[in-house]
Amino acid sequence: MTSKKPIDNSREVTIEWLGPNGVGGAVAGKHTVLIPGTLPGDTVAWEATERRGRSIMGTVSHTRTASPLRRTPPCPDSDACGGCDLAHMLPNGRHTWLPPIAQRALRYASLPHWIPSPRERGHRARVKLAVAGKTIGYRTRRSHEIVPVKGCGIARPEVEAGLQSLHKLLDSGHSLPCKEVEIRSDGTRISFDFIGPKGVPREIGETLALLGSASWNGRAIAGNPTLQLPVGPIELQVSPGVFYQVNLEINALLVAHVMQIVESVFPQRVLDFYSGMGNFGLQIAHKGIPVLCVEQPGRAIDDCRATAQRYDLTERMEILALPDRRFEPSRSFFDVAVVDPPRAGTSGSLERLLINRPRHIVYVSCHIGSGSADIRKALKAGYRIVDVTCFDMFPDTHHFETVIHLTRE
Repeated sequence: MTSKKPIDNSREVTIEWLGPNGVGGAVAGKHTVLIPGTLPGDTVAWEATERRGRSIMGTVSHTRTASPLRRTPPCPDSDACGGCDLAHMLPNGRHTWLPPIAQRALRYASLPHWIPSPRERGHRARVKLAVAGKTIGYRTRRSHEIVPVKGCGIARPEVEAGLQSLHKLLDSGHSLPCKEVEIRSDGTRISFDFIGPKGVPREIGETLALLGSASWNGRAIAGNPTLQLPVGPIELQVSPGVFYQVNLEINALLVAHVMQIVESVFPQRVLDFYSGMGNFGLQIAHKGIPVLCVEQPGRAIDDCRATAQRYDLTERMEILALPDRRFEPSRSFFDVAVVDPPRAGTSGSLERLLINRPRHIVYVSCHIGSGSADIRKALKAGYRIVDVTCFDMFPDTHHFETVIHLTRE
């Protein structure tokens, strides 16, 4: 709750750290000051805006000394778009200041390892854009306002080419009665997934055919919008709308890291919980290790089955289409668990999994805040952290992927 008490403004403060949401922070007297847009090393005059417990939110009124980590954002739309919230920070600054966020959240004694993205720019294999008439762009943070974009420097080259094709299509007089479009790449091919009204005029299919492969609300309407995503020795089937990691190169490194952990502990059977389309489970089965994949019913788990059949992996795989809350771990045997939940964490499902007492847990978190809440439950249940490694899945932002290896005491 925001306090209504008067707030005493400090004249000046030097930013000391980055918080979990990428906001700069420092200690000023008895309070913690949090100022969006600042970086460690910035010395700023600031004005308080609100109090949140012992923390004070503020804004910069003047920068006395700029941090040596600061740069001019490489994208001209950076300030308006807001998607790359740390674009004003040098990449080596993120490599230095983001791992401590995971360390503090997990209360881990050592600084986590940091695996940089092989691509600092042109890394995103998926971009979701808003469409309004002939305007294509990104929605600003916490707003429906659209920032028009002619190009996007973080998109992979083939995705950027797809964006240019969309602009040409609209500039040539065609219209698209949709709200959003996601341009998706498997590193070679691209597809367009349009979100719009249920009733689609027939001529829309003819228009979208000009783009190549496209779907409308997940249904193929032109070409073949199903992608084949290379991960290690396997190409994973990915249908329209199915989630996959946006950074293909760093995902390959992440999967290899998880596989190294799994193979090193010599499992009898692995649980791949929140398996999706099989990013981990299919690799585990390909190594000859029995695996149980659990994912909610839908296209992702259907894609996992299709890929397993194509590579003759079904004998080593049990694939269950179940919501996480309906999966009963006590009815299945596994001695190692790979857990890759959505942003919100496992919402209590990890506690039920812990009843099985697997020897090792490999927890993959895209949000260290919710992930740390799950990890604390595992620590309370008698597990300890063996290793923490952070992966730079989202360059120019405060987001990153974290792999936590836990073992039973």
